Amino acid sequence: KIYPSQANFILSKIEIEANRLQSFLEPYKIMVRDCSNFDFLDSYHIRVAVKDMRDLRVLKKALDGIIEISMV
Repeated sequence: KIYPSQANFILSKIEIEANRLQSFLEPYKIMVRDCSNFDFLDSYHIRVAVKDMRDLRVLKKALDGIIEISMV
C-alpha cells in the first residue's frame, strides 16, 4: 500500500520488515526509513525519499529485482 503524499517522500506498507528490505536495497544505495517509531505505524511501514525521476527509476529497478528474486 502506498499512501498519498504532498512531498517527495513515499510512505508505504510492505509485506516484509523494513530492515529486510533495506538489506535488499543496499546494492542500489537506496535507504529506507523504518517507520516503526511513528505513532500507529510498525516495522512493515517504510518511507523513501525520491528527489527526481532518475531516483524513481532506480527505485523501480531495485524493487523489480527484489520481485524477481522472490519468485525464484
